[in-house]
Parts: sequence; structure tokens; C-alpha cells
Amino acid sequence: MKVAAVTLYPDKKAGSALYSHKLYAEIAKYCTVVILSDSEANQKDNVKVVNAWRRKSLLMPFQLFKYTLKQKPRICHFQIEYRTFNDSVAISTIENLLLLLLMRITSIGILVTLHGVIPLTKTEKVFERKAIAVLCNLPLRIFYKTLEFSSKKIIVHTNLMENILQAYGLNSNKIAVIPHGVDRARQLYGADKKESLTVLFHGFVRPSKGLEWLINAMRNVAELHPRVKLVIAGETPHQERGKGHFYISQLRSKIRCLQLENHVKVIKKFLNENELEKLILEGDILVLPYIDNFFEASGALARVMDYGKPLICTKIPRFLGDLRNGEDCIMVSPRDTQRLAEAVRELVQNETLRKKIGENLKEKASGRYWDIIAKQYVQLYEENA
Repeated sequence: MKVAAVTLYPDKKAGSALYSHKLYAEIAKYCTVVILSDSEANQKDNVKVVNAWRRKSLLMPFQLFKYTLKQKPRICHFQIEYRTFNDSVAISTIENLLLLLLMRITSIGILVTLHGVIPLTKTEKVFERKAIAVLCNLPLRIFYKTLEFSSKKIIVHTNLMENILQAYGLNSNKIAVIPHGVDRARQLYGADKKESLTVLFHGFVRPSKGLEWLINAMRNVAELHPRVKLVIAGETPHQERGKGHFYISQLRSKIRCLQLENHVKVIKKFLNENELEKLILEGDILVLPYIDNFFEASGALARVMDYGKPLICTKIPRFLGDLRNGEDCIMVSPRDTQRLAEAVRELVQNETLRKKIGENLKEKASGRYWDIIAKQYVQLYEENA
């Protein structure tokens, strides 16, 4: 079976690009895969990559439609995030819908993976302005119903996301839940012996990650546990380079103002797999202090789940829909510096609790390895070709 995947792809620094890179490497073991990506994609691996479209081009839907027909696939699989085709969410959405409607007239089986959904009841929190939220309600209804009309199956990562689509009136038979794939722990490096404990944040660095509250919490932690160090590792996504670089500068200024230079280290770069592997293995506590209200899955979480490390995260939709407080994580309220510091101190002082949470998180990861997730997708391909 031949599958055409419409997606961003490395070296693009975006969540769906990294997701697709790992997913289709496994799917290619069962199907012929061709990646139809933008003009900047240059990662080849074991799949064919075609530079089939250019972001921000008004001709994109027609160019991509032409390339897709030329490939003659039985399945066309779309990986959709908010700004796949354009830095403007609105323009990207319109282009996406136009392309899907064009594909609807073909005999190709269309599958869509949504990497985020927006519930009508949360639009004001998501967009932070009531006027924008009200204006978005009708377009959101049109968007999700058009997805349902144009595709044979819509895939989301959590049951919470599925519930939101059903609230828009989508047929449950058109929706499938497949968790975000998880990287297997490779253990390429042994953990170095050290006197300090390392708290690790990794992933895209932007204001929605709440890192200023984590730095504030580290001031409280360091007063009682001077051997605890924080490492912040990551870069800004490609759509937010200017704003993201300014945010990283603000974080560094905060570290200096709080005199935490000996306790907090910022690694401003996209780490390769081996570099990240080493950091995870050297880490003792993982922290994801996000403050957003998006209903998504966390690629950063999926990357570290299999290492048996304890996790602290915030009570936001992307974690509430997937994790259990006190079992496979410790959850704190967003922007709560005091509780965040208490959670870090609790894990620093309680090795038994660290081990319990880490092992529970690893157990959850065992059913989500990329090869397992790929087989679930291949089954959907076969059912909808």
C-alpha cells in the first residue's frame, strides 16, 4: 500500500515535523511512504521526501493537490497543527480546508491527525480575549465539520480531545484515539556519579512553557537544597523565532537578578538525539511547568516517559487528559511558584516517591512505543483505503 503523508518534516523545528519523522520511519516498514512536505524539508532517512509545496504561498493547495495525484497513493495522511501551511493560523486553516475539499473529489482515502483541538467552552481562555473567542466560534464549527466531511477518519491523541470533537457534533465512528508515540530509552550513556540532583526541562522554549515560574521556584529550592541544579534545554519553534529569542533573554536576565547563575543553566539549542539522551539520563526530576490551555499532547513528555524519571507538570488540558496526579506525575497549578517549589523539594527529599512515579510513567510508556503506534495507523490505513 502506498501512503502519501502531508506534513512538516525536519529540519523544520515544529512538533508535527518531529512526530512525523519518528512515525513514518516505523510505518515505512509496512507501507510505501512518500512525505509531501514544504520546500525546507531535507531529512531523508528510509522514506521518500518530496518538496511539494512552499509555506506562505497562495498556490499551495493547488500545488500540493497536483503532487498528491501524481504519487497515486491509496491513503493520504494529513498531519495538522495550527500553523502547518502558514504562520497565520487563519490563512493556514483556510488553505488546509481548501486542500481537503479538493481531495474529497478523488478516490484516495483521507486520514487526518489533529495535534490540537479547541473546545467552544474554552476559546476565551485559549485566545485570552473575549471578542476574538466569540468571532472564532462559528469558524471553528465549520472547520471541524469540514474535516469530518472531507476525511474518512480523524485521529486525536487523547480521549479528552475526542470528547471535544464529539461536542462539535462529529460522529464518534469518524474519530480514532491513538496516543502520541513514545521514544524507547536507549541507555547509550551511563549516568555520571555526582553530588548534585538535576531538575530538567526540555523542549520548545516559549512563554507558554511557564519557565519564569520554574526559575522563581528554584530560588526557594536552592535555599534549602543548594545541591539541586536546574537545566533548561531547548530552542524556539520556527514560527516564533523573534519573540522566542526575546523570551530566552528575559529568562537569562531573571536568573542573573535572582543570583541563580550557579543553580540554573540554559542550553539554547535544538539538541540532537544523543545530546538529549545524555541530558535525560543525567537528570533526576523532570519538570514541565506549562501555563497554556491548549488541548494537545506533549511531545516533550513522550520523549522522556520511558526513562523511569519522576515528573512534575501543571494542571492543564494536555496533561490532565493523559496523566494521573500522584501516580505517574505530581501536578501543580500553573503559575504557582510556591507549590512548584514544594513539589521539587518533596521529590528531592523522597527517593521512594521519585522511584514510584518514574516507574509508573515508564509503565504507561510501554504501550506507546513508536512501533506500536505505527501498527495502529497501518490498521486504519487498511480499513480506509
